[in-house]
Amino acid sequence: MPPYQFQVRVGGLYLMYAVYQIQPISPKAKIRLTSQQWDDALYFQQQAKLQSHLDVVYIFNRLIQEQAFQFCFTSQEIGTQPNSHEGEDAEVDLADEMKEEKCIINKLFNYENLEQLSYLQDQYQRMKVALAGPKATKPDKSLNVVKEEFVEDIVL
Repeated sequence: MPPYQFQVRVGGLYLMYAVYQIQPISPKAKIRLTSQQWDDALYFQQQAKLQSHLDVVYIFNRLIQEQAFQFCFTSQEIGTQPNSHEGEDAEVDLADEMKEEKCIINKLFNYENLEQLSYLQDQYQRMKVALAGPKATKPDKSLNVVKEEFVEDIVL
């Protein structure tokens, strides 16, 4: 989205909406977006709102409402089957893209986020023990489906 003028992006949004709506299959194929593409799309929506292009905001919100977006790690699908139509250039691009996404993941798992996750995990564990009964020291087996060291496993 970013390298194009606003009018071109509006046209692209309308085309994306039209193609999504006329799909003859059920369920409809989703529009793949990486986190950077999603950020760009949200910025585009803000620009449209500031410029009073309410039709553009409506179309974008409609796509969100219909859950038309699939949030992905990379813009290309990755599978176990090699694609015969892609060459080494695609592998290099994918490697570069994965390096960029690794940086995003590192930002996600910063100290503050992990600390908050640890706090929520502790609360969750206490609630499960409380549900097991007043004299319980461990959660019921049916509630014990998440590892207690969840946050520590992420860090290591």
